[in-house]
Amino acid sequence: MTRLSNLHFNAHIFGKLPIGFNPMVMLTTIHSWNTKMEEIIKYKLRNQYKEIELFVSDQDKNFLNTRHRADKWSIHENLAHLGRYQEIFLHRVHEILKGDNPAFGRYKAEMDEEFTIWESKNTSLIIEESKEKRKEIAEFILGLKDYQLTNTGTHPKLGQMNIPGWCHFFLLHESHHAYTIFWIVNEYRKTQ
Repeated sequence: MTRLSNLHFNAHIFGKLPIGFNPMVMLTTIHSWNTKMEEIIKYKLRNQYKEIELFVSDQDKNFLNTRHRADKWSIHENLAHLGRYQEIFLHRVHEILKGDNPAFGRYKAEMDEEFTIWESKNTSLIIEESKEKRKEIAEFILGLKDYQLTNTGTHPKLGQMNIPGWCHFFLLHESHHAYTIFWIVNEYRKTQ
């Protein structure tokens, strides 16, 4: 898997992949945890959110709630989205485990009433609840049996993925928001 991932990464950078190539399809061929993948997923499930917490720990409430660009979410909104998306992810995994390859629509926070509830919480509460939910997710996912990992669900853009594929998708989605938060903190705090 590592060589294939590196090949994909390098080919993507140099534009040598065919149009429509879906790297997530590679993940559907993984039928059980292999040692390297299991360690990476374990580590990220347990620790990736902690990095986000570090990015925001020294920021004041006003900075966290400000939309530094009018067309982009504030740090607080990004955190609320991540907190809510953890619930969505866990629900999807439970649905996948029921079988029958459920199809999921694309998640849109602005169409989700529960996202509004997360937005209304103060930032420190979002972080605390997200850390607790992450522990629950990590324990649940890492406790699954090999035969359960082969169950699939279908994403509207990425297609059919098994549980390891959904874990990668979840963690990469979170990484994108971590990068966004990191960028906001480092670009805009110098103007404060």
